[in-house]
Amino acid sequence: MQSKTATSQNRSPALWSRGGSSSEESSPEEVGPRFSLTASHDRFAEERQRIRSIVVDFLSRSDYRAVQCPKDLAIRAKLGAEIQTWAMYVEPRMLDKMLETSCSYVETAFGHTSAEHRYYIAIYTACMLYGEDLGEHDADAVTQFGRRLVNGQRQLSPIFDRLAELLQRAHLYWSDVGADAIITGTVDALTATALEFATTGTPVAPSALRYPYYLRTRAGGGPQYTHFIFMRSWREKADSYLQILPEIEHWTLGTK
Repeated sequence: MQSKTATSQNRSPALWSRGGSSSEESSPEEVGPRFSLTASHDRFAEERQRIRSIVVDFLSRSDYRAVQCPKDLAIRAKLGAEIQTWAMYVEPRMLDKMLETSCSYVETAFGHTSAEHRYYIAIYTACMLYGEDLGEHDADAVTQFGRRLVNGQRQLSPIFDRLAELLQRAHLYWSDVGADAIITGTVDALTATALEFATTGTPVAPSALRYPYYLRTRAGGGPQYTHFIFMRSWREKADSYLQILPEIEHWTLGTK
C-alpha cells in the first residue's frame, strides 16, 4: 500500500476472483476518505484511560517485569516508510502508535521468524490497528471488509486493500491450517470490532455471562498471532503442533 497517488499500483481489484476485473469498481473519491482521529472525537479516551490505570496498577503490584527485546531497526525503518504513505488517512499520533505497537509485537514474540515473516506480521498489525480506530469513524469500511474480500472487490479504504493483499499471500508463509486461521481470524476480528463500536453503551443482560468472552475471543486476534509463530518453512503441515495451539491461543488472548 502506497500513498493515494500510488495505490493503483498495488491494488488488485480481483484479489480473490478467478480472473478478470473486479465485480465492483470504486471511483477514487469513494476510496480512502480522510479520517481525523483527534482526541476531541475519541469518545472512548476516558474509558481507555480508566482501564489502562487499572492494568498499570495491577502490574505494579505483581512480579511482572517488562521484557526488553532488541529493537529491529531494519523492520522499523521499512515499516515507518510504508505507513508514512498513509498520512493522508491517519493522524500522526496514530501513525506513531502503529509503528511502535507493530514493531514491539514482532520484536517481542516473533524474533525467531525470518525478516520477511516479521515484516508481514508488522504491517498486518498496523492494518489491524487502523481497523480498530476506523470502526468508530467509518463502520461501513470495517463491516464490508469480509464481503469485499470474498467478492474480489476493492475495499473502502486503501489500507484495507493492503490488508486484503496480505491475506492473499498468507499461504506462502504459513501452513494451510495456519493461513486459513489467519484469514478467518482477521474477518472475525474486524466483524467483532464493528460490533463493539455498534453496541457501545448497550447493557449486557445478566444471563449473557459468556457474551463478553465471546466478543473478546473474536476481536482479540488469538488465532492469527498464534499461527504466526509457526512458519511454513519450519513445518509444512501443522500436525506436530496442533495440540499446543489451544494453550498458546488462550494466553495470547489473555495478554492482548
